[in-house]
Amino acid sequence: MSKSADAESLKAQGNVLFGQKQYKDAAVKYSAAIELSPDNAVLWSNRAACYLNLRRYSDAATDASRATELDPSFARAWSRLATAEQNLGSWTTAIGAWEKALSVLPVDGRSPAEEKQAVEYEEMLDNARRALEATQENMQELVENNTINNLGGGKMPWQRAEGLREELVAKGQEGMFSSAWLILGAYEAWSEGVDIMNKLKKEVKNGRVAMTGSAIQQLSNAIMRDKRVFHIDDPEFLSKYNDQMQYEAHARQAWQKGGAELILKEAQERLAKADWNAVRPALSVTVRGYIIRAFLTAGLMEDDAAAVAFYDDVIGILQGGRQLWSDVDDDVRGVIFTKTFIRGVKALKLEAYMIAYKQGKQLFTLEKLKELADDLEQDVRDDPPNPEEPMGPGFLLAFYNGPLAQALAMQALYERELAQQGEDPVVVLPHLARAGELYAESASHLPPDDELHAWFLNSALGVFWQGGAPLKTTLPLMQMVKSSVPQMKRIWEHSQLALGGRDKILQKTLWFEEDVQKALKEGKVTMKDPVRIGAPEDPRNIS
Repeated sequence: MSKSADAESLKAQGNVLFGQKQYKDAAVKYSAAIELSPDNAVLWSNRAACYLNLRRYSDAATDASRATELDPSFARAWSRLATAEQNLGSWTTAIGAWEKALSVLPVDGRSPAEEKQAVEYEEMLDNARRALEATQENMQELVENNTINNLGGGKMPWQRAEGLREELVAKGQEGMFSSAWLILGAYEAWSEGVDIMNKLKKEVKNGRVAMTGSAIQQLSNAIMRDKRVFHIDDPEFLSKYNDQMQYEAHARQAWQKGGAELILKEAQERLAKADWNAVRPALSVTVRGYIIRAFLTAGLMEDDAAAVAFYDDVIGILQGGRQLWSDVDDDVRGVIFTKTFIRGVKALKLEAYMIAYKQGKQLFTLEKLKELADDLEQDVRDDPPNPEEPMGPGFLLAFYNGPLAQALAMQALYERELAQQGEDPVVVLPHLARAGELYAESASHLPPDDELHAWFLNSALGVFWQGGAPLKTTLPLMQMVKSSVPQMKRIWEHSQLALGGRDKILQKTLWFEEDVQKALKEGKVTMKDPVRIGAPEDPRNIS
């Protein structure tokens, strides 16, 4: 049997499996067929369809793009490329692909199937255009808000933290457990990256544009240390970033598309011809570029589902690379393969997944959220800081305390969601109690001057109140919030969380604590009473 006939047989087997929704097995069949018939556009498009259903959007985009190169008139391939890019938050590319998909359909004499395609493509094109417009509006609003909030007026957390530096140093070890070090480390990396990016020079040499400078490492480090450092006060930020990314990707021969499987395969091929001095920077720029793209997709495009897809690619590259090159030291294969770096990516993914779940995104489940949280917690507990390795306080907070606190808070969210889904108090109350315990433990891993310390304590109070916990449980937490608020305001008074109404929520707890203390002194309540805000037994309502 000829290669062509074998390829057709494998394609037919893949089609059957695809029809049975066995997408992974179908992709294997299409891959084998592609090996025999690499110029068959349908095979690449069919495998792209498998990857779309497996949520491997980078791989889907790569395959669909290859299909359109082989057959520019293949409407279904263009639609799959558009769908993949859309799921990656690449709205401009998606718009172009939808337009191309429409343009290659017949204008006259369309079949019913082609007419259906046209209607679908027009609808998706309109959606993509609206999404791009919303993204541009978000970008403009972000720049305007940062200008209004006066980034240079000493209000920003990193500016406040810098003002506390000497005081914290003078306190010795006690002063090291402060969120000031966390945000300072993030800001130093961010400002260095932005400074390098702003100095990027374009020079025309031999008719081609050449650039100098490097910033991707610093910008990604900043986001992983503390994403709250992200701010834009330059309308040209995205344009400058894109120029920087293009330059570094070209200079380091980095990948700008493709999933983990493809990138690791090609990295191995490069290593067979070169050494780690060539491959290490290529992988680093690739991974860091994907991290920043995921973060911007979530923040500017408000598409956390797409961000999760990029984080999946990154984690796939890093974990797969650790297995492939397990006998290679981190000093050789690069810092991106260290446990702490991977943990930082997992933490970013967990938050993006949580937001996508809360938004009701399809396929984002509470069970998977819990699984990711459990994995992150175990990751930290299995890899405690080595006392023999010097680590700054900011690094410890960013890659040990912070991820652990985040994992516990997500586990608390899981318990709280289960409680909300139940009706029987016998089932609901244990979930609320466990959620409160997890929120409180989460707060304990963060410095009292971190706004999230007070926030998680208040979250613990919320579920404890809901579950009817007595004052002996809730009053100590209220007192901890009371102690934390003035400390955290020294740094985080004007944070994004504060702008979102943080202080109004916390102030209710502070007022309530005062009323509880008064009621206790007057003998109106005891430490055994389940007193909570808004309830009939609220001390405010006791006369």
